[in-house]
Amino acid sequence: MLGLTEKAEVYNLGLYVGHFKLSDVVNWADKVISELDVSSIPNELYDISMSLNRKIDDVVNLLHTVSPEKHIDLATKVLLGLFYKDLNTSQKDSSEIITSMYRLVWKRDVYDDLFYRVNGLESEYETAVNGYGGDVQDVIKDISEFLKDYQQYGELF
Repeated sequence: MLGLTEKAEVYNLGLYVGHFKLSDVVNWADKVISELDVSSIPNELYDISMSLNRKIDDVVNLLHTVSPEKHIDLATKVLLGLFYKDLNTSQKDSSEIITSMYRLVWKRDVYDDLFYRVNGLESEYETAVNGYGGDVQDVIKDISEFLKDYQQYGELF
């Protein structure tokens, strides 16, 4: 189970990369406010709760103040687990998921194995979609196999 700051980081990254809608984040904030003791609720959560008509960048900044990237690695893994779930339940189409994955690794601003693997998968996907090589379904299967390693993190959310 994720704590408040870890969930805030997941929503921060997820909203930034387009995985979550603003209404998802506002609903989460409302739920947290209703469940927590008033003295333990960060003021920014009230601002987030009233942000349905704000710009996404403003809400991302508010989420950042609740969790200033202390949990970016865990949040990344959780999002990859959520992408796996969405891909395998057809909640979102593969192009949305690969776009979110690509944005996620660039947002992290860390050039590591994850960065290179996601960029490679995105490149393979785009090449296949544009008809220059590879079968799209095979690439989607590769993406699913890659994301499966993060399935247990998605279940934490």
